[in-house]
Amino acid sequence: MGRFNIHAALAYTGIVAVAPVYTGVWMLLRTATLPLPSKLYHALDDMLYASYQAYIRLYFELYTGTEFIFHGDLPQDENALCIMNHQCTTDWFLMDLLGDFVGAVGRVRFVLKSGLRMLPWYGWYFEQHGGIFVSKKWAKDKEHIVKTLRSASAKEIPTWLVIFPEGTRFTPGDPEKNLRRRESARADNSRRSASLSTTEGGGTAVVPRDSPDLTEVLCPRVKGFAACVEGLEGHADAVYDMTVAYSVDGSFLRPANNPCMEAMMDGEYTQVHIHLKRHDAAVLPNDPVAVGNWLVDRFVEKDKLLQNFYKGKGFPGDVLETESRSGHILAHSAFWLGLLGITLSTKVGRQVYAAQVLFGGLGGSIASFLYLKATG
Repeated sequence: MGRFNIHAALAYTGIVAVAPVYTGVWMLLRTATLPLPSKLYHALDDMLYASYQAYIRLYFELYTGTEFIFHGDLPQDENALCIMNHQCTTDWFLMDLLGDFVGAVGRVRFVLKSGLRMLPWYGWYFEQHGGIFVSKKWAKDKEHIVKTLRSASAKEIPTWLVIFPEGTRFTPGDPEKNLRRRESARADNSRRSASLSTTEGGGTAVVPRDSPDLTEVLCPRVKGFAACVEGLEGHADAVYDMTVAYSVDGSFLRPANNPCMEAMMDGEYTQVHIHLKRHDAAVLPNDPVAVGNWLVDRFVEKDKLLQNFYKGKGFPGDVLETESRSGHILAHSAFWLGLLGITLSTKVGRQVYAAQVLFGGLGGSIASFLYLKATG
């Protein structure tokens, strides 16, 4: 087996092995807090999530040796809607690093494709943590997004909501696929708007102006973003606009292949550069068409940022100073690995672990699958 496969296999094993323990601890936490105020449960759940994500950093950061470099604005201790260009299956991990600036890792929640609900352990837990799963049925999706976010706002749950407006990953080296995805997004923006106007008795269609020929990002799908803006109105203080570039051998050259988790775990990307632009929520327009145009403008800016980056200019703005978090990562990793060792060291512990693997992993995926079938 080559070095690439060994590195990826070891990382996957370490991450997945602790997952049943983590979800088991969460189940105990949820059971113990049922009679208590929900605000206390959410605070403890956020702490638990942040601890596990520190363990995840053991593999993404210390194990790989990858350097993560932030440019631009400093994040703040506030509620935010976060948007990011999507290239890699590990893009979500960057939110752990951003949140760590202000101790906000626990408040990170994602808008996810409905199929991801079937991920063993993680799928159903993400929903419990405040994640929002969406399908391709826009009227139902919009209602679900707005209702979930307004509920979180009413409960004053701290939130960094992350959405990937492109809806799928950009593929370097495959311009034809990227073109098809851009055209699909443009058509989808128009089709869903027309559908809403018909099914909801008219109204303003959320069709943004057409984007120019983008080369480094896809055309954003504006409806989900507009629904998030509506749901977080009065709760979100800012929009965090993140532009991500993966660097091979410390250069500003575009990766030849699509960035992926396996390559990340193999240490192929020596640096990942993240440009952060903070927009005050007050600048967001109220009109849904204008919101869509605002989002398209942000992706035009992202495209220019990435073009300049790959021309060797890097990202503009100051490099944000980050302190070493090795001690923090190792302490939380020792806790989770120690808990795994204790669990597996006794017969009862092994039985509980096996049950969690079966019911929390496989069983959770089957239950999620049945739920998706039942809800269409």
